[in-house]
Amino acid sequence: MWFSKTAASLGGAAVILTAVLVVAQTPKKSDVPTSNNPVKGPSQMDQKFMQQAAIGDAAEIQLGQMAQEKASNPKVKQFGERMVNDHSKADDQLKGIAQSQHVGLPTELDAQHQAMKSELSKKTGAQFDKAYMLMMVQEHTKTINKFKQEAQTTHDPTLKQFAQSTLPILESHLSEAKQVSGEVNRPGGH
Repeated sequence: MWFSKTAASLGGAAVILTAVLVVAQTPKKSDVPTSNNPVKGPSQMDQKFMQQAAIGDAAEIQLGQMAQEKASNPKVKQFGERMVNDHSKADDQLKGIAQSQHVGLPTELDAQHQAMKSELSKKTGAQFDKAYMLMMVQEHTKTINKFKQEAQTTHDPTLKQFAQSTLPILESHLSEAKQVSGEVNRPGGH
């Protein structure tokens, strides 16, 4: 008898607890995003920027490591080392921002960057140097455009500061990439 009353009481308590949880989890009108009451957090464009920047950093790091191993020109090796160092720092900053804003970042290269890595892995010596440096010019040109756009359009002060402070480094990479690419791609140059 005592057991059945206790079970009935517990069953009733479970129903009440379930009702309380449902009410607690139902969003209040003020929690539902509206044009007057937007939910805080990064926009879809900001999230996409962070994800693309993370993939770009990962690609620069992996390709830079490859350049350190496979390049025949010391300037190309040096450039690869700089890519690993600078993009590792940028990636650490980006991960901190993404984590604070609850944005998941990719951990793998996308198909485009994986194909670039695969293409470069088949080259050696002067062929590698030329292809890698040309790729660095092209990739940094695209990346600079994305960072400029983010710096101009984001309303997130942390991302704006990140994009603005990273741009001079990327522009320096592009300048150096153009210089080294010119040297390794000139006839007889290596």
